Amino acid sequence: MKAFDAVVAGLLALGGVRSLVYWLRRPYHPATFRERMLYVLNLTCRAGFWFALAAFFLAWAVVDEPQTVGGFIVLPIALAGGQLLTGFLISREDDGVDRGADPTSSSGDDTPEEPTEIGRSNGHAPEARVEP
Repeated sequence: MKAFDAVVAGLLALGGVRSLVYWLRRPYHPATFRERMLYVLNLTCRAGFWFALAAFFLAWAVVDEPQTVGGFIVLPIALAGGQLLTGFLISREDDGVDRGADPTSSSGDDTPEEPTEIGRSNGHAPEARVEP
């Protein structure tokens, strides 16, 4: 067994535990079931990446012919890709966008609502207007 690879595997496993604990303690309140599932998949990929790297280094340290476990490196790469994809899909959720009137609403008047000022609802400062 190679001591350096085993130490690296232990440090990576500790990084996986730290990642899991850190992200499970962060408050996140998804609006839909889809958001919740994407977030859980993102956390799984995030922590699993560290554990897969730790397993790769541990296998590299234990196996007599390390070249036989070289293909195992595809797993951390796939988990990193899964984390990237789920993070992108979570960011694409348009909760702050007005999707129009609710088709199931029973309000009788069809008067349009007053438009809201751009930039106020999302925390950004409104655009400056210059009058001639």
